[in-house]
Amino acid sequence: MGLALAALLGYTFGSLPLYRWFGALQGSPPRPLAPFPTFLVGLLDAFKGLIAVASGEAVAHDPHLGLLAGVLAVWGDCFSIWLLGQGSKGWFTAAGVLLALRPLLLGEVGLLLALFLALTRNFRWAGFLAALGIPVILAANLGSVGLAFGLGLALPIAWRHYSGSSRVFEP
Repeated sequence: MGLALAALLGYTFGSLPLYRWFGALQGSPPRPLAPFPTFLVGLLDAFKGLIAVASGEAVAHDPHLGLLAGVLAVWGDCFSIWLLGQGSKGWFTAAGVLLALRPLLLGEVGLLLALFLALTRNFRWAGFLAALGIPVILAANLGSVGLAFGLGLALPIAWRHYSGSSRVFEP
């Protein structure tokens, strides 16, 4: 019962389309957000990941199920049921999950993303490559559990960056 409840809570928190809701507040049709509302939505998305891990641990009384809830929050953010399978890139929600797990891991993944962004000057490339590095970083820090957890975080993010454009692999 705890497994199902943790999974349901994680996906539900992650699938809430905050960016669309904030965009709809600006008028119809929804427009891209200005920098400050975008920053607020990013913080709220990170909070979705953090609260998914905390609630998953709380209802299941198992830290591994908290990680599962966090992974499913990222999947929910990338493939929201409310948006018929559409969603965001998942980075902010993943940041909240990593912050709940270990803040140092968030810093390592952030540095990797910044490095790839500096090298490629293309956010799609950088996001794709940094997502592929998440399992490596987590496996180095947490062992086999980190590898499985990292793959769960990385796959939806990498897929969103890969499938978002046919120009991902163009310079």
